[in-house]
Amino acid sequence: MSENQRYSMSFLANNVSKVLVDTGIFNWDLIFKDLSEDKYNWRSFSRYIYEIKETSDLSLERLNTQLNHTILIHHFVRNNENIRVTNSIRREYAKLIKHQSHLETFLRRKNNKGLKKDERKLVETYFGICEMHRRIYDLLDDKTLSFLNLDPSFVEVRIMDYMKERNLHRPRGKLFVKNNGSNGICDSDLELAARAYGFALSQGNGVVVFTTDMDIINLIYNFGQDYMAARRNGENLLDLKQRVSVYFPSYYGWQNELKCKFKANSEGKNYNSLVGPWY
Repeated sequence: MSENQRYSMSFLANNVSKVLVDTGIFNWDLIFKDLSEDKYNWRSFSRYIYEIKETSDLSLERLNTQLNHTILIHHFVRNNENIRVTNSIRREYAKLIKHQSHLETFLRRKNNKGLKKDERKLVETYFGICEMHRRIYDLLDDKTLSFLNLDPSFVEVRIMDYMKERNLHRPRGKLFVKNNGSNGICDSDLELAARAYGFALSQGNGVVVFTTDMDIINLIYNFGQDYMAARRNGENLLDLKQRVSVYFPSYYGWQNELKCKFKANSEGKNYNSLVGPWY
């Protein structure tokens, strides 16, 4: 991948008309090198805290990584008016926050009983993380799309039905293959992808989707391929007026700059393409 396919989330938000964000963006914060397989892997904060049983299991370095991430995300959401999330994505985020609150309650009980100085630093940092996530969630209140009416007359609903009927979440070839091998598709992924294409039916400077989910990448890419094929054949499937591009956190620059790498777009381009545009 060339450097010109990698941008910060803020840069992209400032250069397109609409931005849609998936839940994983709030949660994925750590990249590490898997020496056994010689590749990079991601680790989410929710998975990390699931394994915490005692205060001594906490790592200040790990907590600071997540705290820094939430500060960056909070700044990004607060300062970009064109960010949108679907109701289903916001509900997923609420579940994530509830998951974090279980450990928060446990640690507050521990804190009330008295902790050593180094332990207090750990729990206070965790409390700060929980507070930042709640602030981000509150900021999303004005950025959450209304519930999608499932009436077939709505174009987003027809797009969702098309994606679901043709299993567009599944990879075509060797691109965008999921590690867990799951074949199912959830409605929140379908709605996010369909909303992105719904925005693209109006004039603007482009639509960008930020995600950590291969299903969403496949939905955007495969629908775009079908759209381009239909247009070449003279079929009037839709009249897209904006490009839809999907981005994934970058191994280089995500932790400190929220840099993302281009994955695919509605014009059939993917990260192997040599020539843009990338958004």
